[in-house]
Amino acid sequence: MSNKTPAIISTTLTIILVAIIAILSIFFEIVALNGASEKQGTVALGISLICNGLGIILPGLFSGWFTNL
Repeated sequence: MSNKTPAIISTTLTIILVAIIAILSIFFEIVALNGASEKQGTVALGISLICNGLGIILPGLFSGWFTNL
């Protein structure tokens, strides 16, 4: 087994789990915004997508980096 195998496994699992949580949070946000104006909803969803994107990438990078340490 290579030294990088645990890092690859932890990174992959972390990205998958965080992506599932992000998808669920976006779904709940869409349900919660039911009744808000279209302008407010679009801005809120855009900011949420940006933050969730960073929230998926950063933990994946850190999990691989910390596994190698």
